[in-house]
Amino acid sequence: MDTKHSFDITKYKKFIVPVAINMATVFIIVVIILPQFSILGDTLSQIKTQKEKVSDLNSTLSTIVSAQDLTLDSSLTSSTRAVPTGKDVSLIFSALSKAAAASGTELGEFSLTVGGIFGRAAQIAPGVGSTPSIVVSASVKGGDVKSLIQFSSELQKLLPLSQINRLNVSGDTASFEISFFYKPLDELKISKQQRVAPLSQADLNLLSQLKEWEQ
Repeated sequence: MDTKHSFDITKYKKFIVPVAINMATVFIIVVIILPQFSILGDTLSQIKTQKEKVSDLNSTLSTIVSAQDLTLDSSLTSSTRAVPTGKDVSLIFSALSKAAAASGTELGEFSLTVGGIFGRAAQIAPGVGSTPSIVVSASVKGGDVKSLIQFSSELQKLLPLSQINRLNVSGDTASFEISFFYKPLDELKISKQQRVAPLSQADLNLLSQLKEWEQ
């Protein structure tokens, strides 16, 4: 029998064990060890995210605990009077009446028109136009132009916040077009908010100014 081309395994026996060990090592590294590094990286990232959430919650808790209920109630009242959460016609009428009384003018007829639309489907431009409003057309009678101008000045100091869009004066009577702003609370956004930051000095200054206007 011709064994010239037969494979003699004994010649390669000494290489089999090292090759097998190397293959097993590569298999362990590629299939077992490397995926563990990836899992470890994801785990560390999740831990970091959870630590940040805990830090935000602790900060929120500290802010809430340190806040005084009476101060919060007063600030909420002032801010919602300045920009009501709905179309509050009574506040608008009160502001017009107070401005007329303070300026010595007489409030005549007035009508309301719904301004900006608030909601998901609204296409709202940035700036003041992003806040919905009720547009009021009012007729004001005064003794002279000076008293009509004073009516405008007094109205700017009153709540809710307003903006005079147009003013036409004819004799002792003026026709005003005024936007009174309001903004509904986005309850869904508030419910998802996990961090409550303390009021900045600018916020406190603004609240102080609003409270002065209430008096």
